[in-house]
Amino acid sequence: MVKTGFKFIDELNCLNSGNLISIQGNCFQYEQFAISLMQGILDHNDGYILLMNKYDFYSLISGILDNNSEDDDKALISDRISKNNILSRNGLPADAEVLLISLPLWVKQKRFKHLQDKKLLAIVAPIYKLRYDVTEETATLMLKDIAQILNVPVICAQKDSSDILLAADMTFKLTAVNGYKEPIDIEAVSPSGNTVSQIQANISSLKYTEYLKDCDKLWFYEEEVK
Repeated sequence: MVKTGFKFIDELNCLNSGNLISIQGNCFQYEQFAISLMQGILDHNDGYILLMNKYDFYSLISGILDNNSEDDDKALISDRISKNNILSRNGLPADAEVLLISLPLWVKQKRFKHLQDKKLLAIVAPIYKLRYDVTEETATLMLKDIAQILNVPVICAQKDSSDILLAADMTFKLTAVNGYKEPIDIEAVSPSGNTVSQIQANISSLKYTEYLKDCDKLWFYEEEVK
């Protein structure tokens, strides 16, 4: 299993090879949670993450990956993200076989050569705005197939989605409790629709920071037990 550093996720034992994990939210924080989760995976495992459809991940590309943001918070995020261990590509792969062929070619590029001997830990694929007339249901079934054939967990970020997708092995639903302010409610839902875990950031050990200047972590993080 891929470790995340988030106790409430790791105890669910859901980020296993071949699993599809869905992150859903009608709030700004859903993308922040996904980015924090990506960094948690990189912090607790030796390898790299493949980020597909990167241009639908607005926070990550608008000054974080490219290091040219004049925004103070985005500059801080950029410093805290293991960018060298994120292989980012645009678009969703056509199918698992295409991705199997493409992946070795991508890591041979000069920019990503340092990843050739590293392990692929997970694939992250935002599907907020789908291209090529692909429906959300079709895309998630395709991502589940990729997870099983490449034998890695796939994390699917689905902004504004309300459906519990049968293809997903676990869905994390984010809700901003007071409008778009903290605390953030995170509910883990099984494919049957049953809630298996629920936690609120800033209520227990899971923390959420609205202003990154006041924190040396990313938005979501677990406090270290002393």
